[in-house]
Amino acid sequence: MNFKEEIPVLHFTGDNHEFGRQHGERLKNQIATSYSLYKKFLFLDVPDVRLAEIGKQYLDRFFDFSEAYVAEIEGIASGACVEPWQIALLNARNEVHHYLKGKFNHNECTAIFLPEACILAQNWDWVKPFENLFVIIIHERSDGHKILQMTEPGVIGKIGFNTAGLVVCLNFLPGRNNDIGIPVHLLMRSVLDSGSIKEAKDRIQNARVASFSNLLVGDSSCRYFDFEFYKKNKNSVIYPDQLPFHTNHYLDNKSMKTPNKSDPVEKELYEDSMIRCQQVQKILAQPQIQTVELAKKILGDRENGSHAICAEYKSIMGAQIGTVCSVIMDLKKLEMHISKGNPILNKYKVIGLQQYPTSQPDFS
Repeated sequence: MNFKEEIPVLHFTGDNHEFGRQHGERLKNQIATSYSLYKKFLFLDVPDVRLAEIGKQYLDRFFDFSEAYVAEIEGIASGACVEPWQIALLNARNEVHHYLKGKFNHNECTAIFLPEACILAQNWDWVKPFENLFVIIIHERSDGHKILQMTEPGVIGKIGFNTAGLVVCLNFLPGRNNDIGIPVHLLMRSVLDSGSIKEAKDRIQNARVASFSNLLVGDSSCRYFDFEFYKKNKNSVIYPDQLPFHTNHYLDNKSMKTPNKSDPVEKELYEDSMIRCQQVQKILAQPQIQTVELAKKILGDRENGSHAICAEYKSIMGAQIGTVCSVIMDLKKLEMHISKGNPILNKYKVIGLQQYPTSQPDFS
């Protein structure tokens, strides 16, 4: 398989350490590339001795949350021949940036839930090189529980769904952070390891989080909930039965509805996020049947130019940021529709959770 042309699909079995070892071995080169990109782009070329100190602090916090996830991170490090603290940093990459710099100055991602069809979907707007770095990973536990997720090399939890019918999407939010807690990517994995929507909600509520982000979670019974993380420690807000979509500003009344002095949102970023949010609302207000095609229509929307839902690449923070891929998850069929790059320019590939590959591609 050509990594730059195909969407790699990897299937891992065993315990968490074995998941990690296979992950690290298969994606050794991609993990090295990803870490190098983040060291410059998000970790701000901070000296390794300082990054090691921060990464080990995160590992300690991870251990309090889940020993199994630490075992998986250690397995990835072993397979990729890197240090566990480096894999910890990849799993907390945005939180580390907040910790080092204080705030983030770009937007990414539009997430939607179509409850009538049990479809959760989003654009992943990020740095252009990740078009050729993201992978599909299928985890299969000994008890038969399976996870299918789109993720980054070295990252154990991201956008995906499981055989229990749970699905999760992500938006990052603005804020300032000076604490080390559980990053959102570990929370996403904990959702995907859950057997019910109640269990997923409990896992999120009980975590000591230090992240400015939003998780939209749904299930195959067409139920959903939304968490906005905006404070230190017990910082989650649940509000079901409101808008089943999210961009990059706060929607809960108890947090920021508009920019304010206590936690400033860049005016341009707020405008961009609000315009995308209003465009989703406008499309969903039209009488129509909720289908995968409707999700494709929303994620491929190009109205509003530079504030479009489907984002063309533009230079931000010294990097090209735009829509890296579009992910649509059909919980009725347990299928993922995913584009490699901008969905207007590239076709969707369909990957069914029950049709995982029996052999592995060679990335050497």
